[in-house]
Amino acid sequence: MKSVIICEGNTDLVLLQYFLEKTYNWEYVNIKHYTDKMNRITEPNNQKWFSHSSGNSLCLISAGGCSKIPAILNKCLDYNSLGPLFPYDSIAVVCDRDEVETEAVFLTSLLSEFNRYHVQFDGEFVHNNWNISSYTNALQSQQSLNCLPLIIPFEDTGAIESFLLNALSQASEQSDPEMVDKRVIEQCIDFIDNIDCCGKYLTRRRDKTKAKFDSVFVVMTPAEAFSNRRNLLRSVPWEEFETIQIGFKHFSHFSH
Repeated sequence: MKSVIICEGNTDLVLLQYFLEKTYNWEYVNIKHYTDKMNRITEPNNQKWFSHSSGNSLCLISAGGCSKIPAILNKCLDYNSLGPLFPYDSIAVVCDRDEVETEAVFLTSLLSEFNRYHVQFDGEFVHNNWNISSYTNALQSQQSLNCLPLIIPFEDTGAIESFLLNALSQASEQSDPEMVDKRVIEQCIDFIDNIDCCGKYLTRRRDKTKAKFDSVFVVMTPAEAFSNRRNLLRSVPWEEFETIQIGFKHFSHFSH
């Protein structure tokens, strides 16, 4: 089986790669070892390929923003429509719930691309679940396609950074009587929410979300404060947190 996960940005890509490797034993495939089964949807720096002992392959793509996800999805669907020997069997799309209206806008934008290629779903197109569909490719062959629109966090507005801080906070509640990490997270969030930048800094919700996340790591790992964000993300055993396990449980599908 050949699958693809389309996410918003580099934070998402790094976390998803780490989780897939640690939890489901996916192995990164160096770009030099790409095969004909691994078509390039976007720039090499924005996509990574992985292999699994099951024989399955998985592509992880950073779209560079929520608004660019439909264009990447379009390329995946266009590739499938040509009738390649190894089409994508499953497509997952991961989006941040930055604003209240994100869910409706996001699903509508995805459906627009599916409709463009006459992809027919068996039932209602819903988020945070696998949706089964079918389409006819250029060779007039009927093909099946599974699609997972995953919106994070699942209930509140925010971004994947909010989801991660919540997971870290819940783990602190469960494992530390002093709940030190939880207290640090709450104080960092409060600081960013109330800092007076006079309109010069942190003018967007997204900027504040990133500042909250980064400030927590500045406190927890001050010696690494200026390290690559990738290293900070990989320094935490996210795969052990219950919230993360539940949120990404649908990714077990790729290994089967």
